[in-house]
Amino acid sequence: MQKLQEISDKCINAEAETRKVIIELEEGKKQIENEKNQLLTTLEEKQKEIQQLADQKSGLARQLEDEKVELLSQLEEQTMKSKQLSVENLCEVLEATAEVQRQW
Repeated sequence: MQKLQEISDKCINAEAETRKVIIELEEGKKQIENEKNQLLTTLEEKQKEIQQLADQKSGLARQLEDEKVELLSQLEEQTMKSKQLSVENLCEVLEATAEVQRQW
């Protein structure tokens, strides 16, 4: 009878220990789930930040391209004006030279 009581006590202790382990496992599972959710939230936030940065980069690239086109246009315009002034100055010099030659 004592042997049966010892086995019964061991079973009760094992059952209590099993419940304790199950509770610890459930708490660990909850903690892991919470950490997973936090990591997913952080990941989503980082993905949004990356998308915003990509959008900003794209916008800046377009802006730089527009500015480049505008500056090239201004440069071309200034170059044409400079060439026109050079031609006008050359014409004036040629006219003055012709005038001087006529007076000789």
